Amino acid sequence: MALTRDKGGYSPKGGGVIKIVEVTDAGVLVTPTTYYDIGYIQESEFKDLTPSDTVKDEAGDTVQTTDGDREVTVNATLMQSDGDVLALAKSVRNKYYALYKYNGVVNGKYQEVFFACGKITPQLDLKKPGGTVPFEYKATSIASAITITAGEMTAGAWGAKTTVACTISADDYYTIVETAIE
Repeated sequence: MALTRDKGGYSPKGGGVIKIVEVTDAGVLVTPTTYYDIGYIQESEFKDLTPSDTVKDEAGDTVQTTDGDREVTVNATLMQSDGDVLALAKSVRNKYYALYKYNGVVNGKYQEVFFACGKITPQLDLKKPGGTVPFEYKATSIASAITITAGEMTAGAWGAKTTVACTISADDYYTIVETAIE
């Protein structure tokens, strides 16, 4: 990893694209397979947070720091409030979804994040005027690796910018793919 200051790595535009497809709790596609684009996004947020827990001795000195429970989420504000978007809140209950998030062009590359499995929090908080709808996805780790094939990357499925297969490793939540713009 070679982190440096890079103006090309900054992306100020749009909330990106989010698509979902129903999967089992192991991240395997459910048949029949239907991919859904959740519509226009005002803003979105991708978080991978692991708090640290501190263990102190009787004098109050820190003797150990351990990792807490990891939480991986995607939150968004949906700009559409048509019937199909509103029905999403009811139809996602007790189901698992794989999620695709397109972050746009970052440093001259298309940046995409593929999540293997998670649940969408069923919620509606429709405000008028404007009609925005909240969206929250909580990813879960998977026991076995999941490979998204090149065929699933096509316009008929994810509609991804990348055209090569990618793998989400076992005991992980997602993979980030960056593809050079040709």
